[in-house]
Amino acid sequence: MDLLKTIAIFNMFFVTQIEMKPFSSSMETVLKLPKDINSETNITILGHSYNFGIFNATFSGENMKEQDECKIISEQNIENANEIIIKLVNQNVIKRTIVYDIDPEMKEVPFSLHGLAKVDKSDANIELFFEQHDRGNEYLGTCTFKSIKNLEYIVFDGVEHVENLSFNFTRR
Repeated sequence: MDLLKTIAIFNMFFVTQIEMKPFSSSMETVLKLPKDINSETNITILGHSYNFGIFNATFSGENMKEQDECKIISEQNIENANEIIIKLVNQNVIKRTIVYDIDPEMKEVPFSLHGLAKVDKSDANIELFFEQHDRGNEYLGTCTFKSIKNLEYIVFDGVEHVENLSFNFTRR
């Protein structure tokens, strides 16, 4: 019991976690970021997408140019209708592509999207990891931003619902 109290006290002083409820509409889900992102901020999004797998996520902000946004784009594989292709597009370049199978028995599929920020004076990056179909986290790629201060929200299209958005960061 003392060990649990020690861990709880450690977490209260050194690690902060913020959880937010998303704003949803029939067209898109907008997740507004609660604070400026700094180095080692861990972003976790848990939700369900429609089984056909077609959903998009865009990391953006009011003052961010479209070419600087980071987009996760999913589309059905033309060569195999039972697969979706997920692409990470940043700075107008396709950075990475992964393929997922579609299970026709499921109406919606749980997913998780994890991001880890790496921010210093010259670089602002978020490394992204994606999981769907309980396949385990897969490295999706790195989003590079001219300024992380311009990143204000994440917009999802084609998502059934987002259950949780959490931020873990070290207090300084």
